[in-house]
Amino acid sequence: MRITRKFVVCSVLVIISVLASTTLIACGGGTTSTTTTNPPTTTTAPPTTSPGAALYKASCAVCHGENRQGVTSGTTVIGPAVLVTSPTITKFTTEASLATFIAGHQTGKNLTADQNTQIAQFLKAP
Repeated sequence: MRITRKFVVCSVLVIISVLASTTLIACGGGTTSTTTTNPPTTTTAPPTTSPGAALYKASCAVCHGENRQGVTSGTTVIGPAVLVTSPTITKFTTEASLATFIAGHQTGKNLTADQNTQIAQFLKAP
Protein backbone atom coordinates (compact mmCIF):
# COMPACT_ATOMS: atom_id res chain seq x y z
CA MET A 1 0.00 0.00 0.00
CA ARG A 2 1.40 3.35 -1.03
CA ILE A 3 0.84 6.32 1.32
CA THR A 4 0.10 9.45 -0.62
CA ARG A 5 0.47 13.06 0.42
CA LYS A 6 -3.32 13.45 0.18
CA PHE A 7 -3.81 10.55 2.62
CA VAL A 8 -1.40 12.12 5.15
CA VAL A 9 -3.05 15.56 4.90
CA CYS A 10 -6.53 14.04 5.33
CA SER A 11 -5.34 11.97 8.30
CA VAL A 12 -3.85 15.03 9.99
CA LEU A 13 -7.04 17.02 9.42
CA VAL A 14 -9.15 14.23 10.92
CA ILE A 15 -6.89 14.05 13.99
CA ILE A 16 -7.01 17.85 14.43
CA SER A 17 -10.81 17.82 14.09
CA VAL A 18 -11.17 15.07 16.70
CA LEU A 19 -8.84 16.87 19.14
CA ALA A 20 -10.60 20.19 18.61
CA SER A 21 -14.02 18.61 19.14
CA THR A 22 -12.85 16.84 22.29
CA THR A 23 -11.39 20.08 23.65
CA LEU A 24 -14.57 22.03 22.94
CA ILE A 25 -16.74 19.38 24.54
CA ALA A 26 -14.50 19.20 27.62
CA CYS A 27 -14.47 22.97 28.02
CA GLY A 28 -18.17 23.40 27.36
CA GLY A 29 -17.54 24.98 23.97
CA GLY A 30 -20.38 25.54 21.63
CA THR A 31 -22.56 27.08 24.31
CA THR A 32 -23.10 30.75 24.82
CA SER A 33 -22.40 32.35 28.16
CA THR A 34 -25.59 32.88 30.11
CA THR A 35 -26.30 34.29 33.51
CA THR A 36 -25.83 31.63 36.13
CA THR A 37 -26.46 31.67 39.81
CA ASN A 38 -24.41 30.39 42.67
CA PRO A 39 -26.14 27.79 44.84
CA PRO A 40 -27.50 29.07 48.15
CA THR A 41 -25.12 28.60 51.06
CA THR A 42 -27.97 27.91 53.46
CA THR A 43 -30.98 25.63 53.38
CA THR A 44 -33.22 28.09 55.18
CA ALA A 45 -35.42 29.84 52.67
CA PRO A 46 -35.83 33.57 53.21
CA PRO A 47 -39.27 34.74 54.30
CA THR A 48 -41.39 35.53 51.28
CA THR A 49 -44.54 37.08 52.73
CA SER A 50 -43.19 40.42 53.95
CA PRO A 51 -43.53 43.66 51.99
CA GLY A 52 -39.72 43.71 51.87
CA ALA A 53 -39.71 40.31 50.15
CA ALA A 54 -41.93 41.60 47.35
CA LEU A 55 -39.80 44.74 46.99
CA TYR A 56 -36.62 42.63 46.97
CA LYS A 57 -38.04 40.40 44.24
CA ALA A 58 -39.06 43.39 42.12
CA SER A 59 -36.00 45.57 42.69
CA CYS A 60 -33.04 43.44 43.74
CA ALA A 61 -33.44 39.83 42.61
CA VAL A 62 -32.33 40.46 39.03
CA CYS A 63 -28.78 41.10 40.30
CA HIS A 64 -28.71 39.32 43.67
CA GLY A 65 -30.81 36.24 42.81
CA GLU A 66 -34.33 35.08 43.66
CA ASN A 67 -32.98 33.28 46.75
CA ARG A 68 -30.42 35.99 47.60
CA GLN A 69 -27.64 33.67 46.42
CA GLY A 70 -25.86 36.17 44.17
CA VAL A 71 -25.62 36.16 40.38
CA THR A 72 -22.65 35.71 38.08
CA SER A 73 -22.17 35.70 34.34
CA GLY A 74 -19.09 33.66 33.54
CA THR A 75 -16.50 35.08 35.92
CA THR A 76 -18.24 38.44 36.37
CA VAL A 77 -20.18 38.98 39.59
CA ILE A 78 -23.42 40.75 38.71
CA GLY A 79 -24.54 40.96 42.35
CA PRO A 80 -23.02 39.32 45.43
CA ALA A 81 -24.95 37.00 47.72
CA VAL A 82 -27.14 38.81 50.24
CA LEU A 83 -27.98 35.98 52.61
CA VAL A 84 -28.34 36.83 56.30
CA THR A 85 -24.88 35.31 56.90
CA SER A 86 -23.23 36.99 53.88
CA PRO A 87 -20.53 39.57 54.64
CA THR A 88 -22.46 41.90 52.33
CA ILE A 89 -25.25 41.92 54.95
CA THR A 90 -23.42 41.24 58.22
CA LYS A 91 -21.18 44.29 57.82
CA PHE A 92 -24.29 46.40 58.48
CA THR A 93 -24.96 46.11 62.21
CA THR A 94 -28.44 47.62 62.06
CA GLU A 95 -31.35 47.59 59.66
CA ALA A 96 -31.12 51.39 59.58
CA SER A 97 -27.51 51.35 58.35
CA LEU A 98 -28.42 48.74 55.72
CA ALA A 99 -31.44 50.82 54.62
CA THR A 100 -29.17 53.86 54.23
CA PHE A 101 -26.82 51.82 52.03
CA ILE A 102 -29.73 50.50 49.95
CA ALA A 103 -31.02 54.06 49.44
CA GLY A 104 -27.86 54.93 47.54
CA HIS A 105 -27.47 51.58 45.78
CA GLN A 106 -28.70 50.86 42.25
CA THR A 107 -32.50 50.48 42.23
CA GLY A 108 -32.78 51.56 45.87
CA LYS A 109 -32.29 55.11 44.62
CA ASN A 110 -35.76 54.87 43.06
CA LEU A 111 -37.49 53.65 46.23
CA THR A 112 -38.86 55.53 49.21
CA ALA A 113 -37.10 55.49 52.57
CA ASP A 114 -39.86 53.22 53.90
CA GLN A 115 -39.38 50.77 51.02
CA ASN A 116 -35.61 50.70 51.59
CA THR A 117 -36.27 49.98 55.28
CA GLN A 118 -38.63 47.14 54.35
CA ILE A 119 -35.96 45.59 52.10
CA ALA A 120 -33.38 45.99 54.90
CA GLN A 121 -35.74 44.26 57.36
CA PHE A 122 -36.24 41.44 54.85
CA LEU A 123 -32.49 41.06 54.29
CA LYS A 124 -31.72 41.04 58.02
CA ALA A 125 -34.49 38.56 58.88
CA PRO A 126 -33.27 35.04 59.70
